[in-house]
Amino acid sequence: MSIAVEPHATQCRVTAGGDALGFGSFFGKKKSASSDSEFAEKRLHPRYNFSVLGYGDAVFAGAPPGKIFDLSYSGFGVQFANDSDAAEAPKDVNLAITFLGDTAPARASKVYARHNLCGYFFQHQDPTTLIFLRRILEFCRFGSSLVELEKKVVHDRYATDAWLVLRGDGPSDVVLEREKDRLRGALITFLDGKDYCQLRFTEGCITTGRSIGKSDAGIHGVGEQMRESLEVDLEVLRKALYILAGCNLKPVRELCQPLLAESLKLFAGDSALA
Repeated sequence: MSIAVEPHATQCRVTAGGDALGFGSFFGKKKSASSDSEFAEKRLHPRYNFSVLGYGDAVFAGAPPGKIFDLSYSGFGVQFANDSDAAEAPKDVNLAITFLGDTAPARASKVYARHNLCGYFFQHQDPTTLIFLRRILEFCRFGSSLVELEKKVVHDRYATDAWLVLRGDGPSDVVLEREKDRLRGALITFLDGKDYCQLRFTEGCITTGRSIGKSDAGIHGVGEQMRESLEVDLEVLRKALYILAGCNLKPVRELCQPLLAESLKLFAGDSALA
């Protein structure tokens, strides 16, 4: 499964997946990397930092909106435009939380205010907000479990410094091709329910796909057939970005900035058409 693909698909294409790394099915291997990625936080729930990515918005009833810079099942941190907005932000409030075009209602209580930052604790009065948060945080958890694979266990093609290959829970895989400090290509694959999904980024172009069945992946066994969509599947893109949001590895965050920038343009365009 090559990173170097045609940037724009004019029709649905079926490709064989499952053998990019050369040690068995790329998608089907269930080995967990969680033992190498224990949560460092001692909070009731792990909190994921979105400050680099800028994904979330908190829209308060009767108060200025803010940007969500971290998020957990328990609460969130929000950055306002200025200190006065943070100081005057309501203590107990109904709000809407929006991440990449996906929105849910919530109720929260302010627990601190410092400069232009506030922390809020969720008041979960029904499962609506929790269900919404799980759609985000489960994939962040996959990202937090990503660990770099040693060169000796990947195919020779990926054994050079040009490649960064990571595996995590889910299962989820991130393969990055770099040229010096520039991202040349990326492939993110993960399990979503019963389907395997992929995001491919090549020279500024994004494509997405979902599995449609099994295929012969050669001497390494059976892999998934992926059907690439005519248009970018925003749900696949959204979940792939949440995986990146959960990853705290500095090289991944730095390399993936071009991918993040192009992705956010797609969600901005989708919002404009809505």
